[in-house]
Amino acid sequence: MPCFYLDTAAVLKRYRTEPGSIVVDEIFDARTSIDALTTSRFTILEFTSVARRLFKGRVLKRAAYASLMARSLAELTSAVSFEPVTDVLIATAVQVAERYALRPGDALQLASALAVRIDRPTTRCVLVTSDRQLLEAARDAGLDLLDPESPVAPRVLRQLRAS
Repeated sequence: MPCFYLDTAAVLKRYRTEPGSIVVDEIFDARTSIDALTTSRFTILEFTSVARRLFKGRVLKRAAYASLMARSLAELTSAVSFEPVTDVLIATAVQVAERYALRPGDALQLASALAVRIDRPTTRCVLVTSDRQLLEAARDAGLDLLDPESPVAPRVLRQLRAS
């Protein structure tokens, strides 16, 4: 039973058609009762910020923005568990940022994924991201990875679910 930890960019792929969307859709749509989807509570803030900037930049019209927010929040709150942002998590994110020179949001996501791995030692935690720096840092930290933009991602996803 894998636990798929979704960073914000992976979550966005669910609601915007872009490279990797097909794989993220499969993570959501083909999940079974034993699959776990999780992310940081911070993802809601980051997702909302990105969506609002798309609206402000006129990439999204008002109706599309409202639909995106309603649809995403409804699905995320029902399908995804959220890891809390605590003082301990922030302290870990500071250490992660120092070690890997990550942007603040990426450091927080990696610290949160590492916390999930610690909290669920019998579950395989797979970080889902296409961010190159985050992938490199997570690989070094020993996390299993799934880059939804990779040409082999569909095969890797099937292998993860089969193991």
